[in-house]
Amino acid sequence: MTFECEDLREFGLVLAPSSSPDETPGSATLINNSDRAITALSVLWRYEDVKGRAWTGGHTSRPGILPGSQLVCSQNYRSKTALESITLSIDGAFFADGEFVGPGLYGLWETVTSESGIRSQAAHAAKNARSRGVPAADILEEIGRMTGPSTSHPAPPPHPGPMTPRKLAQIIRRAQHAVAREIDWQIQRPATSARWTGLRRRPTSNRPVSDGDRDLIRSN
Repeated sequence: MTFECEDLREFGLVLAPSSSPDETPGSATLINNSDRAITALSVLWRYEDVKGRAWTGGHTSRPGILPGSQLVCSQNYRSKTALESITLSIDGAFFADGEFVGPGLYGLWETVTSESGIRSQAAHAAKNARSRGVPAADILEEIGRMTGPSTSHPAPPPHPGPMTPRKLAQIIRRAQHAVAREIDWQIQRPATSARWTGLRRRPTSNRPVSDGDRDLIRSN
């Protein structure tokens, strides 16, 4: 079986293929050789078995990889036939200054920019409402109309004994406080924060890791 890595070395993002028999096949170590922290990352595996069947698997995360730090990239796979090849590539990465690099086939750019837009709209609405002296409950209601109903319903912390009006009020109050803290953070954060503003995309493509690159990686 062959294992190839495609990294973004021109931006300081290097994939070092694992040579340990204890590691999952297709594992590699991402080394951040840049001078910027990685705030969001997307990696993509392409598999092909001996019968010529191919499939892909991806993973996105918000790892917070500081300059000079490393992250092990691995994925469990299931195949009833032997694998012919695995290719691991860095599909996309956001740096702390808001720059995005990589092909972006797995949707990381769209996910982060969409989240950025929603957060910015909510912060703008909350800030305007607060400047008008709107009560906090009405601010929450206004933002709720913007975002629509939640598609998930996390369970509240368990309470011993039967539910009472007082316990229900406590649950609602905790939820309101959690949302209020998020709104306060959005309002008070610096307007120039690169995490949600100033996002920019640089068109790039992956670069295969050659044998010479592996020697360089091992020497580091």
